[in-house]
Amino acid sequence: MSRLSSWFQRGHGTRSPENVRAQGDSKATSISSPFNIAMTVDAQKTGSGTRAVTVFCGSSTGKSPAFIAAAKSLGKAIAEDNRVLVYGGGSAGIMGIVSGTALEAGGDVVGVAPYAMVAAGGEKEQTKSVHKPHMQLKEEGKEKVEMVIVGTMHERKAEMAKRSCAFIGLPGGYGTFEEVLEVVCWSQLGIHSKPVLVVNVRNFWDPLRELIRSGIREGFILENNEHLVRFVEGPADHAEHETFDWGKATMDALNEWQTVAASHFYNWHLRKDGKEEGDTLDAVKRPREKGDVDGLVHGDAVAYMIA
Repeated sequence: MSRLSSWFQRGHGTRSPENVRAQGDSKATSISSPFNIAMTVDAQKTGSGTRAVTVFCGSSTGKSPAFIAAAKSLGKAIAEDNRVLVYGGGSAGIMGIVSGTALEAGGDVVGVAPYAMVAAGGEKEQTKSVHKPHMQLKEEGKEKVEMVIVGTMHERKAEMAKRSCAFIGLPGGYGTFEEVLEVVCWSQLGIHSKPVLVVNVRNFWDPLRELIRSGIREGFILENNEHLVRFVEGPADHAEHETFDWGKATMDALNEWQTVAASHFYNWHLRKDGKEEGDTLDAVKRPREKGDVDGLVHGDAVAYMIA
């Protein structure tokens, strides 16, 4: 019997279908095999009406205590601001710290994990090349986490996105980089207009800011699109970063967010058969305006284009 199967035998499975709800309506939608169960999402906790925030972060803790302190500060602040924390579902590294602190502060936490990682027991501790047994479905001390199991990494990101009104990046590795940049790209393309913030502990995210500015200088990124991601800054002296209130600074930046108009806008509800339907990422839907040109249906190429 696999480790995952034994968890289910002991009653450590996901919440029953009536307690796990899916976006937009109360209908049950099938989740990809091998779970073969129906899950739905509470419409009040998803889409444009939610105050939930997704936090992208590492499954390692990093070398500086300031990274751990920032994760604790953010988890506490999210809970105190009456927001649901949506994260990658693990208990290792920064992920475990931010989620654990949110729970301790009385907050609600939703973990979204792909089946393969749950079956393996958790994400790998990247800097130590070992798997941490910290992605249990009913882990002791984290029984209140609502775990959502998906089939793939792509589904994981889509599920986190549709449950959130904003995205926050703490320090992390390749996975965190990719997640942050993907939601920034979605902002540029008009898929959503949700805030994207990165918590710049020990100037961790400075290379990203320079990369964006390099893209602007070299003609690959529009100048105004530098503001699609905001950097939450701390004291100039790194010695103060361990005691700085990163959580408050991040919540302040989120509450003061001003939307940047998308530079590329497509109708993400339009399908190749010419019909419109809801989008899994809660895509922005813009009314047609003067100057819009109908996209032609040729194979997969369907869009509105700005004339």
